[in-house]
Amino acid sequence: MRVQIKSIISTTDLSNLSNHGVLYGIALAKQLGAKLYVCHVIDLTPTATYEMAVSYSIEQQNRMVNYAHEHIQRLIGEESIDWEPLITIGHAANEIARIAEEKDVTLAISASHGRSGLKRLVIGSVTERLMRTLPPLPITGCAQPGAGCFGP
Repeated sequence: MRVQIKSIISTTDLSNLSNHGVLYGIALAKQLGAKLYVCHVIDLTPTATYEMAVSYSIEQQNRMVNYAHEHIQRLIGEESIDWEPLITIGHAANEIARIAEEKDVTLAISASHGRSGLKRLVIGSVTERLMRTLPPLPITGCAQPGAGCFGP
């Protein structure tokens, strides 16, 4: 059975590595004529801030959202594709899974920093959590720039 890719969600933490995943999503959306959702989740949970009790004002949160919008807009540039930025605040894997289901996406692209050992245990991997929480749909991961992307 062939799956028709109608919509793609490409996640980004705004790092150089995840930017490659977004660029891959742009190329795929263009090639397949699919809608591209570029998703960034601002994680303000204590775990994300190294368990420090940090409180962010609405103004600070709005600045973070605006910065993410500007960053994503620069990534998309003048590409002529159907796309939508999705920026939210919350736990990354949970929010991405919720949005993917809400938007009925048929392909997810998420870059992985390739951490292992203690770093992976402490910091975790959003891509790995997505593989466990997203409904059954193809997930493409980008491990390192230049290494290409891979499927499940």
